[in-house]
Amino acid sequence: MTSRAAAGVLLLAAILGAGCAGPVVHIRHVISGGVPLRGEAAEVRAGKFTVRGWSGEDLQGLMRDLLEERYGRAVPLASGRPCEVADVLEVGGTIHVQAADTSGTRTVRRRDPAAGQAVAVSLPTLVRTVAVKANFVLARPGTAEAPVTVEVAREYRSSEDPAVRGDYGLERADDPARAPPTNLIVRRLLGECAAALSRALAPGVVEADVTLRPGGGPPGDAGRQAAARGDWAAARSNFQDAIARAPDDVNLLFNLAVTREAAGDLDAAHAAYAEVVKISQDAEARRGAVRTSRLIERRSQITGRL
Repeated sequence: MTSRAAAGVLLLAAILGAGCAGPVVHIRHVISGGVPLRGEAAEVRAGKFTVRGWSGEDLQGLMRDLLEERYGRAVPLASGRPCEVADVLEVGGTIHVQAADTSGTRTVRRRDPAAGQAVAVSLPTLVRTVAVKANFVLARPGTAEAPVTVEVAREYRSSEDPAVRGDYGLERADDPARAPPTNLIVRRLLGECAAALSRALAPGVVEADVTLRPGGGPPGDAGRQAAARGDWAAARSNFQDAIARAPDDVNLLFNLAVTREAAGDLDAAHAAYAEVVKISQDAEARRGAVRTSRLIERRSQITGRL
């Protein structure tokens, strides 16, 4: 696994003694965000936005405020090291807004207390629809790297808004008095677009604390001691030797799976976890198999990035 797909694996506890269970291994995978970027960015800056289809408030300024609210003027995404020009990610692009009101009247029957019966009443109607699409352009100023475009779209329809229908859904969905102002809807949708971009840029973290298991004689002890030092290559080698001597010891296969995962070898780790589950239906191994399977799937999604 590359540094983009996993960070280092930390050890929380030293080995508890030869032949005993331990150590407890803290596994931490850092998964790249969903935006196809080469490398990481140490700083995110708001760039220029072009607004189309909207003549109301300054959406360019609003988007800049939203981005700076999330990132500040200099927010580290990968490490706290000082950033160079190539480490700066500038976010600009185009904001498209489509807003429309469909109004009219409809007839309903209401009880007239004076008449003592239901009478037909004509009421005004309004359905407000708003669509916001943000084409974010992510660029590294001062470099020859091609920009990356990320499209995020959000829509609103007042007739589908639970707030318009009121408590228990008893209010009219097309009541003009209950539809929120268009500018407030645009602001909300734009905020949702900025939030979606933020989630796409942010790396995900998957963590697990796993206790290595006893057994395996001298090679098993050596494997656990190597794991306590964080020497995953030696740990794998020793556990493989122990398995060769005791091929039916499922605990040794589990330990091998853990050290493979700790070393970032997800495919081999998943295979070992799956074999343990097949043999013993072990719950911890099942969690390891699910975890590594999801990480492998995520890795395949980011293969071939720019």
